[in-house]
Amino acid sequence: MSRRYAIYLAEAGLSVCLICSTGKLLAQEPEPEKDPIDAVVIPADLEGAKRFLTVYDRNENGSIDEGETSSKVMKDRLSKCDLNGDKRYSQVELAVYYAMARESAGYTEFDINNVKRLLRKHDSNRNGQLEPTEIAEGGWPEDQEPYDKNGDGTITSEEMLEQLAFMRVLRRELGIEAVDQSFAFNVIRRFDTDGDLKLASSERSRAPIPDATSDFDHDEDGKIDPTELATLLAARRTRLGLTVPDQRAIRKILARFDKDFNGLISAEEMVDRTGKSATDQLFPLDKNGDGTVSTAEVENHYSELRKQKGFVEEDFQRAQRSVTRYDKNRSKHIEVIELDSADSSGDLTPAMLERADLDKDGRLSVIEIAKYFAAQRKLNDAK
Repeated sequence: MSRRYAIYLAEAGLSVCLICSTGKLLAQEPEPEKDPIDAVVIPADLEGAKRFLTVYDRNENGSIDEGETSSKVMKDRLSKCDLNGDKRYSQVELAVYYAMARESAGYTEFDINNVKRLLRKHDSNRNGQLEPTEIAEGGWPEDQEPYDKNGDGTITSEEMLEQLAFMRVLRRELGIEAVDQSFAFNVIRRFDTDGDLKLASSERSRAPIPDATSDFDHDEDGKIDPTELATLLAARRTRLGLTVPDQRAIRKILARFDKDFNGLISAEEMVDRTGKSATDQLFPLDKNGDGTVSTAEVENHYSELRKQKGFVEEDFQRAQRSVTRYDKNRSKHIEVIELDSADSSGDLTPAMLERADLDKDGRLSVIEIAKYFAAQRKLNDAK
């Protein structure tokens, strides 16, 4: 990732805020600029556009006119987002400008919301950064060095955003998804009795997690930290062939019925908070006949369903990327007209639509694409 995002905002003359960064994400190269139509606008982009209008819309007509921008470089970049070609930039067009810059830098709404959450919790004087006293009093971060990029003892929102984005990319490279990370944090918050943000053997014996945690104690300190636990959960999810939506569905079932968070759903817990019984749906999952449904039994059930569907996590993720790439109208399907304009050398081409379109409705769902990729993968493996 380059400094492009910061440059965009600096040229706009805006003060530092949560949606910008002056650094770069390690091990990331700049991505080519996207077509403005492909940009996905999030609330932070709209916030940036509003700030831009406040600073530069001097005649207060709700848009930026030619005379209200002085930098030629900024004019050139803004012109790419002039969607209707009127040489004026509305708040929506400015938001697209911000979205393109943010996506080029590799920052997501998840990263930005994490920064906001951490500042709400630890930034006691509300000045948008963590000062040495706030870091000491709040106990976060435990290791300050990766966040404090310039070593001045203060962690700015930009430094925080850069490090959180880097950690997100690193987790993804390790196969860790948000569903794994969030559950790992929930488990540690609930069962960490000594406040060190790790689980010792006595603490994790009560937690609803797999037994083989010692295999993931990478630093060999006898405890499991959030990343080690998330790695364990991700490895188990991958081994069972579960997709991220599968794991989310499992978490929802357990959150609804496992009221004491011990990893077991008892007969009494099969009646939810509204008084509705799910005994008929849950008891068939009790394969060992002990009268309770364990986390493992729910996961194994979903694993069997996934095998019946005929594709694995890798196929599903590839299918999701394809929908993101080709689905221009955001219908969550790829339609014929969208494939007609696709590069014939890509993953999906018009020629394969008939083979992949299982329900013959003229468009491809994520599931249909995942099944197609799975079939192609199996053919290649057989060669």
